[in-house]
Amino acid sequence: MKKKKKIWPIILIIALVIIFVIIKIVGSMNEGKEVALVTTAKVERGDMQDFVNVSGTVESREKAAVFSAVTGKVSEVNVSVGDAVKKGDMLVSFDMEYMDKQLRQATLQYDKNMAMYQSAMTGNDTAKQKYDEAITNLAVLEQQIKDYTALLEKLQNQQAEGQRYAAESFSKQAMNLNAQLKALQTELAGMAAAGGEGTPEYISKAEEAEQIQANLLQLEYSQQSIGSSQQERDLQKQITETQKQLAEFEAYKAKMESQKATGEATVMDSYDKVQYTADKELFVMSYEEVKAQHQKAENGIVADFDGVVTACSVLPGGMVSDGMQVMTVESTEKVKMVFHVSMKMLEKLEIGQKADVNILDNVYEGKVSKIDKMAQDMSITGTKAPMVKVEMEILNPDDKIILGINAKADIYTGKAENAMLIPVEAINVDKNCDFVYVVEDGIVVRKDIVCGVASSEMTEVVSGLTESDVLVRSALTPVEEGMTVTVMPEGIDMSVLGDMQVE
Repeated sequence: MKKKKKIWPIILIIALVIIFVIIKIVGSMNEGKEVALVTTAKVERGDMQDFVNVSGTVESREKAAVFSAVTGKVSEVNVSVGDAVKKGDMLVSFDMEYMDKQLRQATLQYDKNMAMYQSAMTGNDTAKQKYDEAITNLAVLEQQIKDYTALLEKLQNQQAEGQRYAAESFSKQAMNLNAQLKALQTELAGMAAAGGEGTPEYISKAEEAEQIQANLLQLEYSQQSIGSSQQERDLQKQITETQKQLAEFEAYKAKMESQKATGEATVMDSYDKVQYTADKELFVMSYEEVKAQHQKAENGIVADFDGVVTACSVLPGGMVSDGMQVMTVESTEKVKMVFHVSMKMLEKLEIGQKADVNILDNVYEGKVSKIDKMAQDMSITGTKAPMVKVEMEILNPDDKIILGINAKADIYTGKAENAMLIPVEAINVDKNCDFVYVVEDGIVVRKDIVCGVASSEMTEVVSGLTESDVLVRSALTPVEEGMTVTVMPEGIDMSVLGDMQVE
């Protein structure tokens, strides 16, 4: 009964409209005109905010793969997938007993390698000193041997010259004495044959001959004692000392030559030094790396930012290596909404546009931050259509946001202030442009328009109309330019005339 009571006002309105329409139609028919029943709308002035409604998924803008900086054994894993973490939270801790052992082994190996390096360097320095010493001494010895050889040769020549001179002098004296002796002997023989033997002259001659023989014996003795003079002895001593010194020089030279040869075989060349230096740097780097890893193990693996653990691939007691990915953390401080739009909707979107984002009935500020430069084929209603991925930064996230859930957003794509506005249903479209019908003196006139910002109900008209134009908003029958129209009273809904069913 209540429903029936509500029907009577509607029936009354419809009846009045029908009476009004019949009067207008009859009047027009009497004049021979084709009449269309229409409702009209006026051009309004106002502000218009255009927006696009989209749906998408909440994702993190900062997704970090967490890597181990340590090669070692895991002691504890403090989080699991889905856990929320704060910046600085300990995610993974390491078995420090294992790391202490690794550091001890590295320290011992470092000490051993360093000792071997120092030994090699000290040995090389010693060999280099001996080699340099041999080179320096050999140069001096060569000159000394040369000088002493010349000195010995000079002394020996001097000795030989003295002996030759003495021998020649003795020979000459002996020859003279022998000649004198022979002459006396001949003379004595002649005197003896003449019977003058025993005469004073004979005796004198005989004594003279004896003296000459004595002189010959003395000369022979003197010749045999050549070199026994002090001068000759000093000369011989000098020769002997020179020979001894020369022999020492030769022996020392042989020693230095051997030392030089040993040094040449022992001293490192440039390639050896490069190798030893490189080996040292390598084992120092290896040791420092173990020390650094030990320190890192003490610190453990911590979260770099607030977020959610979205993947974890490590277990307590397991081994990890340096550079191995152990988990993934996605930020909840830096989040975004990701959605896809059609090519038509894409025309309205620009980077930097503001939006209201609804997540779990909480509204956040958003800003379009990225529009892909490549479309993707996505299955929509059983067909494939190119869609473009768009990202929207959420500017004021809080701890109520959950990654991976659905979100909706109104993106404000345009705004018009104090603009001419008309109802959306008054706009018609053909292949050339948008247009409207206006009523001028009861006749339909077409006007082409350029539209601007639009909402679901109103559209901005950039050009083509004046504020005094009366628009054809709706009609019971198709309207064409030049038709006569009957304007229905304001407040009449044309759809009521087309649907009079009452529940």
